[in-house]
Amino acid sequence: MSKYNWDQIRTQVKAFRARAHASYPLHALATVKDFHIDGNQRKIYFLSNNQAIDGTLTRHLTLYQVDYHDIAPSLDEHEPLASQEHPYIQALSKRPILEWSPVFSQYLVPSESNVPVDAVFPSPSDASSGLYPIESIAHYQVMDDQILFCSGNAVYLGTLGQIPILLQQQQQQQPTNSSPATLIPPPPTPVMQQGSPSESPPSPNMNVVDSSSPKHQATYTRQQNGSNNNNNNNNNNNNTTSSTLGNTFQSPVRNDAKLGGVNNNLIAFIRNRDIWVATTEGYEVQLTTSSLQMDDPTLSSGTSEHVMQEEFQRYTGYYWAPASASSSTDPINRILYLETSEKDVDVVVIVKPRYGAAIHPERNAAEPVRYPRAGTPNAVSDLQIVEFGSVIPGTTTRIVRKRLWHGSIKDVFPWCEYIVRFGWLPDGQSVWVQILSRDQKRMAVLRVACDQFITESDYRQQQQQPHTTQFEILWEETSSIWINVADAFYFLKSSTPECVEFIWHSEQSGFRHLYYISKRSSAAASSITQLTSGDWCVTDHPIYVDEQRHLVYFMARKDTPLESHLYVTHYRRQHHHHDHQQPLISRLTRLGFSHSVAMDTSAGVFIDCFSSLHHTQSIILQHLEYHDNNNKLPTVAEDLTALVFAIPHTKEDVACWMMEDTEHTIRSSPRVLATPTPSDGSGRRHSSNSGSFEYWHALKSGSFGMYDAETQSVPAGEIFSFINADGVRLYGYLYKPRYYEPGTSYPTILYIYGGPKTQMVTNDFRLARLQRYLMSVHFGFAVVVIDGRGSSDRGLAFESHIHRRLGSVEIDDQIQGLYHVHDAKVGAEATLDGNIVSVIDLDRVGITGWSYGGYLSLMGLAQRPDVFKMAIAGAPVTQWELYDSAYTERYLGLPETNRAGYKAGSVLNWVDQFPDSEHRLLIAHGLIDENVHFVNTEVLVSKLVKHNKPHYLQVYPTEKHGLRHASVNEHFETLSFFWFVNYL
Repeated sequence: MSKYNWDQIRTQVKAFRARAHASYPLHALATVKDFHIDGNQRKIYFLSNNQAIDGTLTRHLTLYQVDYHDIAPSLDEHEPLASQEHPYIQALSKRPILEWSPVFSQYLVPSESNVPVDAVFPSPSDASSGLYPIESIAHYQVMDDQILFCSGNAVYLGTLGQIPILLQQQQQQQPTNSSPATLIPPPPTPVMQQGSPSESPPSPNMNVVDSSSPKHQATYTRQQNGSNNNNNNNNNNNNTTSSTLGNTFQSPVRNDAKLGGVNNNLIAFIRNRDIWVATTEGYEVQLTTSSLQMDDPTLSSGTSEHVMQEEFQRYTGYYWAPASASSSTDPINRILYLETSEKDVDVVVIVKPRYGAAIHPERNAAEPVRYPRAGTPNAVSDLQIVEFGSVIPGTTTRIVRKRLWHGSIKDVFPWCEYIVRFGWLPDGQSVWVQILSRDQKRMAVLRVACDQFITESDYRQQQQQPHTTQFEILWEETSSIWINVADAFYFLKSSTPECVEFIWHSEQSGFRHLYYISKRSSAAASSITQLTSGDWCVTDHPIYVDEQRHLVYFMARKDTPLESHLYVTHYRRQHHHHDHQQPLISRLTRLGFSHSVAMDTSAGVFIDCFSSLHHTQSIILQHLEYHDNNNKLPTVAEDLTALVFAIPHTKEDVACWMMEDTEHTIRSSPRVLATPTPSDGSGRRHSSNSGSFEYWHALKSGSFGMYDAETQSVPAGEIFSFINADGVRLYGYLYKPRYYEPGTSYPTILYIYGGPKTQMVTNDFRLARLQRYLMSVHFGFAVVVIDGRGSSDRGLAFESHIHRRLGSVEIDDQIQGLYHVHDAKVGAEATLDGNIVSVIDLDRVGITGWSYGGYLSLMGLAQRPDVFKMAIAGAPVTQWELYDSAYTERYLGLPETNRAGYKAGSVLNWVDQFPDSEHRLLIAHGLIDENVHFVNTEVLVSKLVKHNKPHYLQVYPTEKHGLRHASVNEHFETLSFFWFVNYL
């Protein structure tokens, strides 16, 4: 029988969640992202949460702007911060604060409770005129003085500063002088729709992509219907058509909308697997015909398939040509795109919840999706260009589709499996493509001249004189491990069309670094200059280039692997070798924090978003100061710094806001009040100094708050490091229990991810992560987090420790970290008699994680049940043959080439090693998980049953790979701590 019932745990979870959201400063809860700096107007645009009428933040995002014309001097009259506050934060608190204003000030968003329309609109005339509140802006694009954004299923276009109204989607009104912002409406009858790619940027930081998909990161948003197609699957002979093509309209939804065209006045977008284009008045033309190909119902144009989004982070499949690429006498619009076929990709059925079947019987109980598992066929893609002239209502738009008929990429480079990046070169006369082999050990960057793309009719005429498509290799490399695809690249404008100059990233030295590359068409090889070097990594973020001053700005972990900083260096540096005082690389952001930036090199300013483990995010505007000496790198003009967010005037550590209502510091450790002990009667050894869950009465009454004034503090997380048995330094977090008392050891929760492409232990503030950790210490547990080998941004040798042996090596680093915390008594304080006892109790360690962390939680309990008393595993991969091809094959290889690795890495082969005592294994999984499919849990549970192993399963019928609903998150937290409190 459980010592503490469900209601008691639920009450504490609810109380903690309520206090957390009520206690944080506004800027700690707000989402602020997608900055665009307009150096000409000296304005900054960004997305952030809308505010409800009662002043609270909603989950919807709207567009804000700040003006930075005049930056005032320091404001010494500001209330000083606490003396223990970081000196940099103290200095920033004196700087001026930029004033926010919504770009669309006439629109109000009601709160989550149903606010009456009368309360939303200032006057009845507003409502009667057809205005309605914008629910949320998914993404936006600014080009010159035009702005395009998406809200719901609608696309809006207007002029900055001149958008008095937005028209309803249902209306078919034309723009007027009084309403320069125009909603591009869906057609009233089935006609051809718009398709909209954006001009490919020289660097990926300018990408604007799919606005309606369920997943997104920063400006990127996912789109689920991408696919690939090979040359021979499409025998459409009509490469030149008009706008009288057959109708393929099925839905008014427009995805991935982008401004472009020779005059930057057309909107392209994706609808029903095709690219469409629309004028600002809403007249639409269909440009591609993928949805009309009856022999391949998976064919699509301009989209990206599942693995391209999930594993390579490419979320779009088309780009506008640069406006300068077309001559004034022959204004031709061009779009470069991928035609993708998933015809040979396996179909996986995702079961949908049936709770609404009685009300909506038309809903399918299952959804078939194309999902390439390890060792099975992937989608195939073909690079094409569509050209078209003016789009004028009432006239015929001539459309010409071209492809590489004399030899596709696959024909010339048969080892190519993935087109991971592509775009236009700045002159618009050529395109570039990054291709990758299936084992991801070979990569090349190619240049293709536009004249290599021809129509089918031209190809038939040229068959008498056959030749092969000409590809120019700009950069190529191989690796014995794998090649990581990243966005740290930039294509430069060249003085001659025969030369391509660009900055590219590579890990050929063992760490990701930048290289300046120049390649002339007549040269056999590229000229390469390494710009950065050392045992540190440039991070996978877009780079910024000042072509006038020959400067490249990049994010890296040069000074410490725990912090990301902005650095600058020359890429055509004129220097003397005897000049030893001039640094080659200069850091522009402050140590002690992790930073992310958005930059406008022409304006010489950047937005700096930074935080630390103990400071919530601050956002400031920084100006660069250039020097007469061309060899001296720019510096930050500190006297021009301005705040986008005010610095809180409290004696704060972020955990203080989470746990208490007062303004005291939390850097001291209070005396113990309580801690749980195991109640399973297993006879496992317990520390004699362990607590005994003495806050029973507080749990029973739900009155934990009564102790706040008494203890006046909560534990702060601390970062520790240790050298493992192989001599590698690893980093971790330790959070002590809320009521830590010296001389006492506590049950411990090891939060684990442990997989590649992720770093858990960093000196930054992540609210979701911190809430999990502090909820654990709230219940009396110590928390440990460790980044073992296999995690990112520590070099390829560090990351590739898991190569071909997923699940076999990660747990060892975690256990060594636990022993280090215990034996070195990390964070422990001496008792009055000088005795020091470890904070963590090694006999009561639970392991928990989600996704790859769920997988390692299972492996941890199966492989080392002597160390881990309990595992709570969320959405785990259990058999790698069930996961997607690109990820699995990168780290394990193809199944037929590494059968031993697949077998050793399968949880199913460890089932007989799971413990036979109960309440040690809990598995949770979303039924409609689109990434790690529920079948992973199905096969594991079947095998657990076969071996008669005790386990508990929690299914969430409405959830995908992440728990999206607040109620489900609350249930999972209650379930987890019910287990931890009662059974750990």
